[in-house]
Amino acid sequence: MHNSAIVSSQAKCHPGTREAVLDRLVKWALSVPYENSIIWLHGPAGTGKSAIQRTLAEKLQSMKLLLASFFFFRTDQGRNSAEHFITTIAHQLSLSIPATKPYIENAVQRDSHIIYKSLMEQAFRLIIEPLSMVVEEGDLEAYRCPRVIIVDGLDECVDSSQQLTILDALHHIIKSVPIPFAVIVASRPEPDIRGAFSYGDLEKVSSPVTLDDFFNPDADIKKYLVDMFQFARHNHHLKSTLPSTMRPSSEVIDKLVRKASGQFIYASTVENSSVHLDTNQPSAWTSYSAFRLQKKQQTVQRAGQFIFCDIYEHREGNPEICLAYTWGYTSQLHFSNWDGSAY
Repeated sequence: MHNSAIVSSQAKCHPGTREAVLDRLVKWALSVPYENSIIWLHGPAGTGKSAIQRTLAEKLQSMKLLLASFFFFRTDQGRNSAEHFITTIAHQLSLSIPATKPYIENAVQRDSHIIYKSLMEQAFRLIIEPLSMVVEEGDLEAYRCPRVIIVDGLDECVDSSQQLTILDALHHIIKSVPIPFAVIVASRPEPDIRGAFSYGDLEKVSSPVTLDDFFNPDADIKKYLVDMFQFARHNHHLKSTLPSTMRPSSEVIDKLVRKASGQFIYASTVENSSVHLDTNQPSAWTSYSAFRLQKKQQTVQRAGQFIFCDIYEHREGNPEICLAYTWGYTSQLHFSNWDGSAY
């Protein structure tokens, strides 16, 4: 769930960024009846899919449009399989549309082993049937109820066959419930998932949204970096002693943006390495030699690039070298001290 302790503490979109894609998704969520009931939001690792989904979930909840959400995560036993998927959605359904709660509870009481049944059976007993009963009794205004389900990181479900079963279950829910439901699924473009959205019944009811240059990620990454460095300087405990010129030049920012290649994980690595350090150790902020940055290809299971930062040396010496603004070594950026001398 997007408001669970774990998920809610994770990064969301930086203010003023990803507005184009968020606006597009919100407009789609409002466009009842849906021409396409499923959106597939996809892009490589590091492009900010999960941050977009978390931000979107909050927006839709504030608009009373969010029905439920599920965030897969490969290393979390409770979130890396289909085992808890339908039951988690059903629990949120009972909260979003309280009239369904008695029917969901009755389904569990009638069959306490429902949680061990197939995903399709769970979907029918815990979601489709309760919603159908509520609509039949006239307790629900179809076009005014919460109706969007957000599913993030489908590729993080470790069993690829379960990924397809989840998509089948979601499609079955959408075509079976007597009200307009919609789903946003985010994932990397893994072959099985891409194939599922490329043919058959799922293709007919879905629309892809690709996180590419169309949404101008470079402008968003630049804003993120500029704001991050401004925040670092403003909140530094020695800010009153820092020279006003001690800040990254526009050339440095532009080079970082180019190196990011549309990947927000790169910009986030800069922040985590240069801002979130122990502010009780001035030497960590004011003197060190450089960062060592490495990129390496992921394994076949996690294709794409990850960025690893390591502060390999802290050096007592020139107090004018500000940690927040030194980025060199393999990035090959050129910096100078605040007085213009090279280091």
